[in-house]
Amino acid sequence: MNHQSLNESLDAAAQPAPEMLARVVRHEVGNLLQKLYATVAILQARLPADWEMEQRMLAGLKDRARDCKDWLEVMHDLVCPVEIAVEPVDLAALVAERVGAAQERFRQTVMQAEATTPSWVRADPAQIRRVFDLLLTNAGVSRAISIGCRATVSSSKDEVECTISAVGPARLAELEGASTSGSGSHYLTCARFGLALARRLVQLQGGRFTATEQPDGGFSASVVLPAEAARVPP
Repeated sequence: MNHQSLNESLDAAAQPAPEMLARVVRHEVGNLLQKLYATVAILQARLPADWEMEQRMLAGLKDRARDCKDWLEVMHDLVCPVEIAVEPVDLAALVAERVGAAQERFRQTVMQAEATTPSWVRADPAQIRRVFDLLLTNAGVSRAISIGCRATVSSSKDEVECTISAVGPARLAELEGASTSGSGSHYLTCARFGLALARRLVQLQGGRFTATEQPDGGFSASVVLPAEAARVPP
């Protein structure tokens, strides 16, 4: 490599494309997190069960690593192109499944999926699942008392709307005042990034997304997706 081409490559490295930078960070930090998962698993298996403090510390470390991986994926998908492959999806069933999974993680919050009849839409199953995971995680981390999810077919039967309502008290106000540790700013930033990705994923699937903060500190979100015409009940 001659001096000129080397300098050109250094110039490119000094001003990387956002997509390239996101992929490099995702790869390197992802590898670190995988090693952390493996290390925690080994230590948990070898430590005596009655070493409660050490076991709690390891469990907390594993949970923090999981959260870090989730936000790493959020940052990556906000910057990089996302592949979408739509197919018929029963939105009511998918939401009920994700509510059940979130309830296992956030046991202090009462979560309920109110839809009982199939609500078929055209969507990417993996990506629309991520949308509701992001919304439910945001509500769970904010320590909402209860979360309700409801899917309804529009009167014209060409759209299906799913609304998520999180009832406070949320942690947002508390965190906004946590100026000494900076935790408030960090939480609010992560929450906004998560909502931004949720909106992007919905829009990429031909849908609409809105989110509104409530006076009590909770929030509500609406996801509207094109209905699967052949499966909308008469």
